[in-house]
Amino acid sequence: MKTRNTSILWAVLGTMGAAGCGLLMKDSDIKQMLVSGSKTEAAFAGVNYSIEDGVVTLMGSVPSDKERGKVEERVKHTSGVKEVVNHLTVSPVVLDGDFPLKQSVDSVLTRYPMVVANVEDSVVVVSGTAKEDDLQQLAEGLTGLNPKGLEMQVGTE
Repeated sequence: MKTRNTSILWAVLGTMGAAGCGLLMKDSDIKQMLVSGSKTEAAFAGVNYSIEDGVVTLMGSVPSDKERGKVEERVKHTSGVKEVVNHLTVSPVVLDGDFPLKQSVDSVLTRYPMVVANVEDSVVVVSGTAKEDDLQQLAEGLTGLNPKGLEMQVGTE
């Protein structure tokens, strides 16, 4: 049943946005849809994604080749996605105490399509690029999650 509900969620996400309002999707809208959809998919637990001009780059780990393909297909069918660059590796994905923090971090990052984060031992390491005017708000949003530490390795556009 969960798989069916998840498939329905991805189908809805794939038709939202550009099709519904007649506008082109912004990269931040695409990232928000991916973050929302991935919260219910175990295959996405070790996946980070950055988006630039509708091109989604997948990074991180998945537990099998089957899951690697599943993640890529789900992302390809998300509204506004023009292309998927898959840099996922197959290796064990551990859902430990950092997983809820990682999900919260991903929710903060929906506004920053070119920023990704890794969480280890409750320390958040953020990298990528963002607008200079957004850096303070990004740092405040992440600090508000109360991680043990925050490393900002974000360049400016």
